[in-house]
Amino acid sequence: MVYRYDQIIKKENRTKFVVVALAIVLLVSSLSVGLVTAKKGGVPAKDDVCVTIQDKTLEYKTGHYLETELLEVGFDEYGYNYQGHMFSGYYADSYLGGDGYPVFSGDRETYLAENPGVDGEWYWPYTDVKLDMKWNDAWIANTDCSEDGQLDRHFGTASYFDSGAWLTNHQSGEYYSDWNVSGDWVVNVEYNGVNYPENLILEQTATGITGTLELVGGGSLWTITSGSVTSDEVEFFGNLGSRTVQFEGVISSDGTMSGDWYDVAGGTRTGTWTSTSGEAARTLEHWNYFVKIVAATSEDEDVGGVWYNAEGDEIGPVIWGQFAIVQQVENDSGAGLHGLQYVSPTGAGLGNR
Repeated sequence: MVYRYDQIIKKENRTKFVVVALAIVLLVSSLSVGLVTAKKGGVPAKDDVCVTIQDKTLEYKTGHYLETELLEVGFDEYGYNYQGHMFSGYYADSYLGGDGYPVFSGDRETYLAENPGVDGEWYWPYTDVKLDMKWNDAWIANTDCSEDGQLDRHFGTASYFDSGAWLTNHQSGEYYSDWNVSGDWVVNVEYNGVNYPENLILEQTATGITGTLELVGGGSLWTITSGSVTSDEVEFFGNLGSRTVQFEGVISSDGTMSGDWYDVAGGTRTGTWTSTSGEAARTLEHWNYFVKIVAATSEDEDVGGVWYNAEGDEIGPVIWGQFAIVQQVENDSGAGLHGLQYVSPTGAGLGNR
């Protein structure tokens, strides 16, 4: 799947949906609205101005699963380390706590039973996507110096413009390639309660299928003229003289196939079929994606969705209105993507804006 700033290509049985146009755009919401509440309480802040995590007066915000609990130095159970300006965990966990849900247990069925409604959250499908984020103090601080009850954002500037804020986002996961049903099969074709073992030879090109179907021992040779594989579903059409038959089925996780068949032309027969020999194949693919994002300055100009500096040099694609993408790296064994996909002509350093 190609993942560039403005492009999403979806593939069945693949969790790699989190492109920068979605994953990071929405990710900003969990960081920027303030995950904790600052209280000045009876323990004075270190400098009598800023509340710090070490003061042990910062609490998770109302509505968070851990609300009223104190924020601690180090990683919390979801994967956030506010003192260290980082997150390391699973994509869904970066949102679950803030929406009032516990950490994902690893068992989707059990978790759904205990937390009904979570399957309606947009991030729920990405429980198996690993996510690592790092950010600087201007993006979201580990202190409350503005005394607004939240961890500071772009402290000292009215917005993220000119703040020097930056964020990195590293995602990784794996997915299965499409099924390939090419090969020699033996299928049991049932009609009127009688089982007919048949040799099925299939050749798949991309998602199209051709081949032959013939009774074991010879006779009744059908030509597979067309067919397709879509996700876990398979279908193919066979011709013998004036007759046309259609097979529809499902590919199981072990690579076996089964389903129904019926006459399309030249008859009214119908029945079931099951593979007894042969196995569809697929490959476990791995992917990772990395992006750097920096705040624009008030002198930069948005031209057609791309930031340019005052000298007219390209900075990078616009994201969230006040930020630019300055680097994207992607590796995907299934899509043939390897290495750098974009780098800003003015440089990808995090401190040069």
